[in-house]
Amino acid sequence: IQLAHEMGASHADKALLDKLAEAHSNNPKMGTGADIFQNIILPCRINFKKILAHYAISSLYEDYAHTQKIYSYQIIKNDFTKKKTSAGHLALGEVTVQNQLTLETNEAAFVVFHSANLDLRFYIITPPPDGEKYQWIKENLLTNHTNSDIKAINKTISEYFGKKFLGLRDLILEERIKIASLISKHIIKNFTQTYGNLYHEYNQMMNDLRKVEVPIPKGFLLATEYSLYDELVNELKNLSSLNGNGRWDWFLNIIQQAKQWEVKLSTPEVELLIRHQLEKRALMLSQNPFTADLSTMHLLFELAKKIKLDLNLWQMQNYFQKLLQNYPGVLHQETFKEKMTHERVQKLHQLGKALHFNVD
Repeated sequence: IQLAHEMGASHADKALLDKLAEAHSNNPKMGTGADIFQNIILPCRINFKKILAHYAISSLYEDYAHTQKIYSYQIIKNDFTKKKTSAGHLALGEVTVQNQLTLETNEAAFVVFHSANLDLRFYIITPPPDGEKYQWIKENLLTNHTNSDIKAINKTISEYFGKKFLGLRDLILEERIKIASLISKHIIKNFTQTYGNLYHEYNQMMNDLRKVEVPIPKGFLLATEYSLYDELVNELKNLSSLNGNGRWDWFLNIIQQAKQWEVKLSTPEVELLIRHQLEKRALMLSQNPFTADLSTMHLLFELAKKIKLDLNLWQMQNYFQKLLQNYPGVLHQETFKEKMTHERVQKLHQLGKALHFNVD
């Protein structure tokens, strides 16, 4: 349907919408299948411009390799420069973007500018200007950026890239969460160690004050919230296993401290991190049911439950369905009795139930 729209067939989805309209959700607020498709599915569509916008915007705050894969797209960096001055953050470059499903390839030049007093804005030219013109635009933008001349930067962008731009609100939700997290961490990274030291040094004292009902200073509560949340996020990003080595006890301790100080851990960012850890292991499981770390998967589900976090399960459900297709009988020990222990079969059953499969 998306390809048909790009070819000019503006009514390509009418038959699908008519059919979906016949399906009514068990949640009246969601309406019909057609409503869900238009309100939830369509805004998540990925295309060349959205992929490049995500690449360009996130490149302000993280470094990409020469060749970078994002979803089903491969982006090759032909030229790239980024700078930070008092004017804000600026990145510009030339890239080749290929959809690895359709093999469609686009060449483009882009600029993304995040100034102190403007929204973050992404602009694109496709195809890109010729070599000399591109170099002139690049040098002009970098010079004006070095001079902190925001007016001149915006004038050059408007003249050569046009006035239409994409911002964070135009990206799909998952990418907005990722980039918002990158930006916020970049802004407050200088306070990380200070907050951590403040929390750990005065934790016992503040706990004693709390027991005798003395008001806790807001500064300490702020440091506590940031420190506990930051420790949780960093641990989830670098997690290898929760099976043994004391990591599960560490998570339980963080949860206990967060509950004690009323720190909220159930955020979209934490959901995304837990989900990605689970999806990574579910993919491995679909390819080889004998090696994936099922214990860590179960503990990740337990972690989400303990912090009252609802996980988006659809990708894991797809991987589990693929497991059942690739390895018929995998839920029955007698089928793979030489490779599969009874305990592992039970854990697969538990995982299937957690993913809402009927495995009995």
